[in-house]
Amino acid sequence: MASSTLPPIGPSAVPSARTGQISPVPRLPDEAEPARVPVGPFSVVDLPRLPLADYIARSAVAAVPSRPYLAFALHVGGLNHRTDADFVASMRKADVIYADGASVVGLARLAGARVIGRSVTTDLGWDVLRRLETRQGRPLRLALIGGPIGLAGEAGAVLAEKNCGHRSWLPNTATSRTGPRWSTGSAPPARTRSSSASARPPRCAG
Repeated sequence: MASSTLPPIGPSAVPSARTGQISPVPRLPDEAEPARVPVGPFSVVDLPRLPLADYIARSAVAAVPSRPYLAFALHVGGLNHRTDADFVASMRKADVIYADGASVVGLARLAGARVIGRSVTTDLGWDVLRRLETRQGRPLRLALIGGPIGLAGEAGAVLAEKNCGHRSWLPNTATSRTGPRWSTGSAPPARTRSSSASARPPRCAG
């Protein structure tokens, strides 16, 4: 297992935006692989949000249907579990680990990242979904899994409502009767019983 020692963040070690050392990058060309840097036991991709969304969408389309494509977020909560062997093993199943937290961005820059930026999952998700739809040339089908009864259906309704004016996404919901029982990177146990419902996108005004 890789060392879990994390270096301290010093104010002089993180480049200032005024110096121009950390600057936006253009869209990552197809087939190009981004750099990765070590943050504790994790290998974090050196990309800001929009090029990251391009990379995830392109890589996911290439991987499916032969296998799932896994993109995991890393923030301070994950860093606090860097000595948990099971958690680290699950995170290492990812095809890409990205910086969801400012602490991860700072540590990645200390490790040599040049263009990394914070990619908050609630923003990145929309970017990735729209890029996936564009690359596939058809509406997406989304599987929303886990949480208490009713939560996945509510999430599907929000996705459909926010997508009005774009193309239709067709979310399918599956909610565990007992809530999620698996950790990041793990598949749900075969014994988990689920109920399924179909959420139709609402009609858009105008």
